Amino acid sequence: MVTLNRACWTFLAALNGASPVHETTAPAHRQFYVKPPFTMVTGVEVGPIIELVGLVIYIMDGVKKTWDALNDPNGQPEAFRQVAARLPLVRTILENSKPEIKKINNKDAKEGLEKVLESCEKKVQKLNKIFRKVLPGDKDGRLDRYRKALKAPFKGGRVEELMEGILKDAQLIATEKLVGIATEEQVKELAEAIKEMKEMPSSLPDETGPASPASQTHSGTGNNILNTGSGYTNNNVSGDNATVKIYASGQDQQKWSPRNMIWINPRNVNSSFTGRKELLEVMEAKLCTSIPSQTHSRKCFVITGIGGEGKSEVCLQFATTHRQKFWGVFWIDASASSTIQRGYLDAARQCQPDGSQNIEDFESSKAFFNNIKQPYLFVLDNADNIEENLDPYLPTGPSAVILITSRNYQMSDYGTAGSTKLEHLDEEDAIALLFKASHTPEADRIEKYTDAKDVVKLLAQHALAVTLAGSYIKKLSISPKQYANKFLRERESLLRYRKTQASSIYGDVYTTFEVSAQFLENSKLTNRKYADALELLGVLGYLYFTGIPEAMFTRAWEQAQTIPDKSFQPDDIGHLSPWHVSNLPKALQRFASDDGVDGLIDSLQEVFGVLRSFAIVTIHPDTKDVSMHPLAHAWARDRLNETHKQSAWACAISLIALSTESTTDCQDFLRPLNTHIEACIDASPQMPFDIYPKLEIGRAFLQFAALFSWHDNHPRCLKLTSTLHEKFGPKDSSGKTRNMIGYAHAMCLISLDEDGTAEEILVGMLHSDEASTTTPSPIILDVMTALADIYRRKGNHQLAIRIFQILLQIWKTVLHSDTSPICLTLQYKLAMALSGGGKLEEAVSLLRDVVKTQKSIMKPEDPELLKSQSILAITIMRNGGCAESICLLKDVINIQKSILKPEHPELLTSQQSLVMALSCDGKHEQAISILEDVDSIHKLIEKSGHASQFRSQYALASVLSIYGNHKAAFKIIQGLVAFAETEWDPTDKRRMDCESFLKRLSNKKNEISGIALDAGEIVGETKVDGEGEMKGQEQKDEGRENIDGNIGGNKSGRKKKRGKKRGRRKR
Repeated sequence: MVTLNRACWTFLAALNGASPVHETTAPAHRQFYVKPPFTMVTGVEVGPIIELVGLVIYIMDGVKKTWDALNDPNGQPEAFRQVAARLPLVRTILENSKPEIKKINNKDAKEGLEKVLESCEKKVQKLNKIFRKVLPGDKDGRLDRYRKALKAPFKGGRVEELMEGILKDAQLIATEKLVGIATEEQVKELAEAIKEMKEMPSSLPDETGPASPASQTHSGTGNNILNTGSGYTNNNVSGDNATVKIYASGQDQQKWSPRNMIWINPRNVNSSFTGRKELLEVMEAKLCTSIPSQTHSRKCFVITGIGGEGKSEVCLQFATTHRQKFWGVFWIDASASSTIQRGYLDAARQCQPDGSQNIEDFESSKAFFNNIKQPYLFVLDNADNIEENLDPYLPTGPSAVILITSRNYQMSDYGTAGSTKLEHLDEEDAIALLFKASHTPEADRIEKYTDAKDVVKLLAQHALAVTLAGSYIKKLSISPKQYANKFLRERESLLRYRKTQASSIYGDVYTTFEVSAQFLENSKLTNRKYADALELLGVLGYLYFTGIPEAMFTRAWEQAQTIPDKSFQPDDIGHLSPWHVSNLPKALQRFASDDGVDGLIDSLQEVFGVLRSFAIVTIHPDTKDVSMHPLAHAWARDRLNETHKQSAWACAISLIALSTESTTDCQDFLRPLNTHIEACIDASPQMPFDIYPKLEIGRAFLQFAALFSWHDNHPRCLKLTSTLHEKFGPKDSSGKTRNMIGYAHAMCLISLDEDGTAEEILVGMLHSDEASTTTPSPIILDVMTALADIYRRKGNHQLAIRIFQILLQIWKTVLHSDTSPICLTLQYKLAMALSGGGKLEEAVSLLRDVVKTQKSIMKPEDPELLKSQSILAITIMRNGGCAESICLLKDVINIQKSILKPEHPELLTSQQSLVMALSCDGKHEQAISILEDVDSIHKLIEKSGHASQFRSQYALASVLSIYGNHKAAFKIIQGLVAFAETEWDPTDKRRMDCESFLKRLSNKKNEISGIALDAGEIVGETKVDGEGEMKGQEQKDEGRENIDGNIGGNKSGRKKKRGKKRGRRKR
């Protein structure tokens, strides 16, 4: 490598204003040395060209250095500003040219490039001289210095002309001489910059006419008006004598061009920006189709939404894309009134760098913008303060186009041109954003697509979260799958991760959310509503993130009014206590009962309205259910310290427990609450029985276990009752408490087909002190009922009949009624035991009495009545009355069809019962037609192998075989056997029955009526809970993979546990 000689370096140093000294004579600390920014490649042909490129770059750096050295950024001449802004583009292209120059081996190409570079070097030299002559020193004298600089010996083009020539040289090099050194974006940017320089008004005002202000002072009375030239007149009036300062704008004297624009924006466009195409098209249609004029009003478009969803990025993308349509683009921080006023003032001053107008405060700067005739864009970003009124800060002139971003949905009222709430990204856009942010090569994206999809789902397609996830993946060089696994373990730390060069002003996801909470924290002492909102925010973090019903709060408050200050049964685990009331949210505790539920709802809506104003929650307009973005929901809990977490969790379980203690006529409310109970339990602190009073937690958990059992969530129920069984031992709890827990635990085991273990627990309870009293307690009577059910299922019908008869007599005596729900249920259970014991006549007689009583007190569509009628019909059929059974079932089905959907499990069960009755009556064609419809519905709503679908297919095959269609029956059973072989043990009775059926069909034997289904095989028996309330027949068994039921009615051989619906015992 050969470096430039010292003379050349001395020249370059002098050119940039340095005074070189000899290193041998100057003190060490004052020695001057310019480090060569380039070296020359040894070689005759291309070395001088690379040296020339380096020289041009070096001079350009000197120009930029002179520009950057100014201490008054607001006073910089606009033309010089625009020129300096385009130097980096040229420099980048020249730097990229060096490797390509080395490859030149053609003399003509070398000489052509050399001529272009020499021309460029001359223009850069002139530009450097003008900048160094004009810019340093007093800004008032810059115009005179500029005029002198354009005369001898510096005579040349104006700065915009010189820059236009430099850009054209760079364009020639990039598009003809060294094709490929610039990207498509850079080539496009070059063309746009050349056009801007060409259309830019002269940097010498004299060449386009003066734009000097006219000033007039008027004292006394009368009119005094002065306006020189076209444009607006800005009047500042003060004092009794009305001193008026009038400014004539030169705006209309110069033909406006999009290139003569002002761009005031502190942020760069995010290179990873993805999606929002439809929104940007809407904004363009609303804001750009007709440019504002004096005959139009201003246009304002508002974007609201949760923090981090990309509101500001959308505005930035819009402003960048359409910047050429506006005279100016101004970005204003609208987070506070002070920042808005300061933003106005700074923007107005930058529009008048020569100080030609007296802009001293917010009022004068707003007046400046109000009178601008050319279209301009104002972006009021982060207008999140819910107490701020934006009206005083919106430009009133017709030329204004305004964008507002806010978390406060109420800001949408300002949207004269429209508004939108920014939701999560579309799934495909979120995946594309993750790939962009992680710099995933195109070739790898198909392979990683599924894992990337999992990541964006975990992040709920939140724009900032996805962007930061991509940055994290890139930084650690991990795969999307590894990120997903890490997120499940370290969610909080990943959501607090921030890039070094953050695309969001807040840096990370949680900080974005925390801005809203901080406002509430700062204001909670002066506004109780804000304090209540903060407390509720923590409570919401311990519920499920969506579908939080308003009724949860009102029901809890109503129930709290019924609990006395002192518990009348302090050791009763079956009832809630004042402790739960004391842990309700303060907003509920403070509310006076005299105001009623309506007043409470209004108060709650105000508090939730605060959270909604910051886009922390959304409120369904019809149901009033509250929901949160999943990441905001996680943040609501993670932001709390340990003490506050414990308080919020106690508040959440008390809220749920109180809202669910009264279960009368509230099934529509209770069922959706299961997800909130699960979420609250899953998020409980470690060792809650040690942190809180054990009995109070036990009371809530026992109630939750009952709800889980009621809604067939038996695994959850078993987990809770097992915990309670462990925590409340015989040494530290009363017999009544242990019996209540034991009974709940046993009933859960029964639901999971663990009759043997349940029987041991129930028998043990009969030997407790509570059972030895003269009058058995209700819990002991329930224990006896559960045991009788177990004996009936085991085939010990005589013992079951005897127990049910005793229980029925006791309850009739206690309740003094034969028609109470408990007595009707016991009659029903007794009838099932009689039927199982072969006493069909007695069973039918008893069931007729039950149906007759229910008809007298229930509506025809009552589910309990319909259920009793169905069981009566099945029992009559088993007793030989097929015709009567068919009539009864058709009546039931007609009513069910009028009130239930076709896929409702109760309707499907009734139809299967009808199939059996028709088949027994020899009406096989009708039976097959109904079964085919039922089977089709099962296939639509359930996964393959589901219990209901399995039974319907087996029943269909059975009827087909009886009817003689062995081929169709064989095809169905063959599929069932294939499934059974993969899912069940060889000794499983269901598998053995299917295999036996298939073997018979394979041998084409016609005598297969013996394997036709019995009543219980299709419909099963109806289970009744221990509290005496009849429960529904078979319900849709969602989400369970184990196939339920024993086709032959024999339980032997079953090894897999199966869940089933409460109120339904499947055989």
